[in-house]
Amino acid sequence: MKNILLIGGNGYIGLNLIKDLLRRKKYNISLLTSRNVNSHFSGQLHIINGQISEYNKINSVVENKKIDTIIHLACSILPTSSFEDFLKEQNNIIIPTYKLIKLCSRKKIMFVFFSSGGAVYGNSKKIIEESTILKPISYYGHAKKMVEDFIRLQSYLNDLKFLILRPSNPFGGYNNYKKKHGLILAIINSIKNQEPINIFVNKNTVRDFIHIDELVDAVIKILESKYSNEVFNIGTGTGSSISEICNFFKNIFPDQFYIKYSNKILKDVSSSILCVKKIDHNFPNRKKVSIKKGLNYIAETLKKEI
Repeated sequence: MKNILLIGGNGYIGLNLIKDLLRRKKYNISLLTSRNVNSHFSGQLHIINGQISEYNKINSVVENKKIDTIIHLACSILPTSSFEDFLKEQNNIIIPTYKLIKLCSRKKIMFVFFSSGGAVYGNSKKIIEESTILKPISYYGHAKKMVEDFIRLQSYLNDLKFLILRPSNPFGGYNNYKKKHGLILAIINSIKNQEPINIFVNKNTVRDFIHIDELVDAVIKILESKYSNEVFNIGTGTGSSISEICNFFKNIFPDQFYIKYSNKILKDVSSSILCVKKIDHNFPNRKKVSIKKGLNYIAETLKKEI
């Protein structure tokens, strides 16, 4: 059995990943978190209360639980975050992550890093391949690139085994609906609460939206494969604009959904569609969930709740 330690795994992607890993019953999972873990997972995880900066605590878990894989999901900033937010991220997340990567290289632990499938690349008018030069235009993207660069450095200097995963924009699945993680969850909350949603990016902004079940399935297939020292885009290869997503829900919930497009447009990547040839070639049987199917399921669920 694999002995996995998740760091920052108590968020949206992490909880959905944990849910699927537990279902397979062939992983021993430890979770380092500073937040309360949903009771849904009580008794099924080894939970360590702590933060990524607590190096000695992490080292102890690695030793005691014979950890062979560390999955890093910790992040405290967004594409819209400020320079001050970035400085906090650097002190609280990035520098401790460097120490964690060094630990992995010494102990021959696989280091799996969740990067960004859009922000690290910056603006691109083309479908983005893994080999595309990274040109982030936000502090969030820059922070992710910093960690990626250090991973490659340690792989060269100290034979670190790693996987860099660049997911596109996930939606659906198990979620904490009190948190507005991304456009679609913000729309769900807007409809449920019948409160206007404020859009601060250009309505023609295009994103590659991937259902969380498709994302998690791809991640687990990569974890269970022979691959190491590889970068994988995890997306759909197709894009939808902000206005297309909003109009989908507006047509179904005309009296419950209110959209406000702000005049104060935030600087962000205008288009981000991931090339998925590499992951499709290596994992031809990976799960696929069309955005139409995913959105329709959300809409049908919402109809029952409001």
